[in-house]
Amino acid sequence: MALQATAQVDPLDPGFGTNGIVSIPGTYAQVGEFVLPYDDGRLLVVSSLLPWMAPTQRVQCTRLLQDGTLDAGFGTGGTVELYLMGEKFTATDGALLPNGAIVLCGYLGDIAGGVLMKLLPDGSPDPLFDSDGIAVFPGLDVLHSVLVLADGSMIASGETIEPVILKVNAFGEPDAAFGNSGFLYPSGTGAITHLERTPGGDVVGAGYINIMFDLFFVKFTTTGDLVSTFGTNGEAIVPLLPSNDAPRALQILDDGRMMVAVNGDGADSYMVRLNADGTLDPSFGVGGVVAGASLPNGDFLFTSSVTTPQGTTIAGYRALTPGIAYVVRLDASGSPVLGFGNNGTYTLDPDTSYLHGACVTALGQVVVTGGEAVRPEHGHSRCAVVGQPRRHRTTCSRC
Repeated sequence: MALQATAQVDPLDPGFGTNGIVSIPGTYAQVGEFVLPYDDGRLLVVSSLLPWMAPTQRVQCTRLLQDGTLDAGFGTGGTVELYLMGEKFTATDGALLPNGAIVLCGYLGDIAGGVLMKLLPDGSPDPLFDSDGIAVFPGLDVLHSVLVLADGSMIASGETIEPVILKVNAFGEPDAAFGNSGFLYPSGTGAITHLERTPGGDVVGAGYINIMFDLFFVKFTTTGDLVSTFGTNGEAIVPLLPSNDAPRALQILDDGRMMVAVNGDGADSYMVRLNADGTLDPSFGVGGVVAGASLPNGDFLFTSSVTTPQGTTIAGYRALTPGIAYVVRLDASGSPVLGFGNNGTYTLDPDTSYLHGACVTALGQVVVTGGEAVRPEHGHSRCAVVGQPRRHRTTCSRC
């Protein structure tokens, strides 16, 4: 009781949903995997419909208006369910085109292959993209991340046994001018799990190498050439733990530095800042690293992060005490922002047990999405705004 006597400052935006939180309805149990911001302040929440209730695993896309209400102009009453070819479908990342079209990446089943999907602004498949809106790449185990370029082409990253980067044109066909007939294969075994554009127009990929032993970064041009000034000939390895370093979020700052949320074994979690050349930035935390164990609620497991002028907001949940979702905000040096929540950490309402994705809206709000703590057969995706809007516009670096 004494610990609860110090009330946390509530950063939720009361103009969004109910006291800052929206519970997203769906046919089956679901969890919000990631959220994408439109330029006009709307949000696209992409959720997994969990297989213990759905006939097979599928994906739900839900579009919300600025205030968190369902956008009736999208799909059926604001939602679209995606169920592909009788296979389990999992969406891992997505991007929005300027005209409102949607691109998703992920994988089908256990061995069917990596997937790129394009939807029209109303949520229906784009018939001009690989004839049915779906491009499947059987040689790839999974596609983890996707970017859309100004000409409508797409760069996606994933894995076979080794990391792989793929570029396709606006119709879903591999771009023969990129890498080796549309494919670029960085060194080692592992995966590239996140992609982001740099201020100079190149692309940085983050992942792991040698079967999750070390963080791995690669920087390349949109034509598939490695940038030799980054790391060693375009690649950089950053070891943090003896094993299992896995990035959960990547953001490129305006000056080219990189913010990376990382999880290791158990409750090990880290926020890492690197310089534009792939070296650790010693002005952040201790040698470029802020350990989750050094923050309030030390078993906090990082799942996503975004950086705004107010600081870096990290979303996640308690690793050793499941069922409690947390948000942490760090300043530019890696210290908790004391005016946010309770000494830099905010506990979401008891019905939110975990957070998976985060973004920055066109209004400057930080939005996180995850799932409820109620029984899984009745669980809904949840979306919360945990940052107040600023006076000027900004957009997520991915967009």
